[in-house]
Amino acid sequence: MQESDTAGLLYSLAAKHAINLDMWPEAVAWAEQAVSVERKCLGEDSREYQVACELEQKARSYAI
Repeated sequence: MQESDTAGLLYSLAAKHAINLDMWPEAVAWAEQAVSVERKCLGEDSREYQVACELEQKARSYAI
């Protein structure tokens, strides 16, 4: 599958669902993927990248 910002959206959705299900290691993994894709596709100055970073921080804060 070619990476695109759509893939970033799907990774973010997977992370959000994992958070809702208290699946913290999975949430972190999905959020990391979202951050990576958004950085590659849209750059670090995009709003989508910032949202993905916030999601990753949220997942990590609960995974401790």
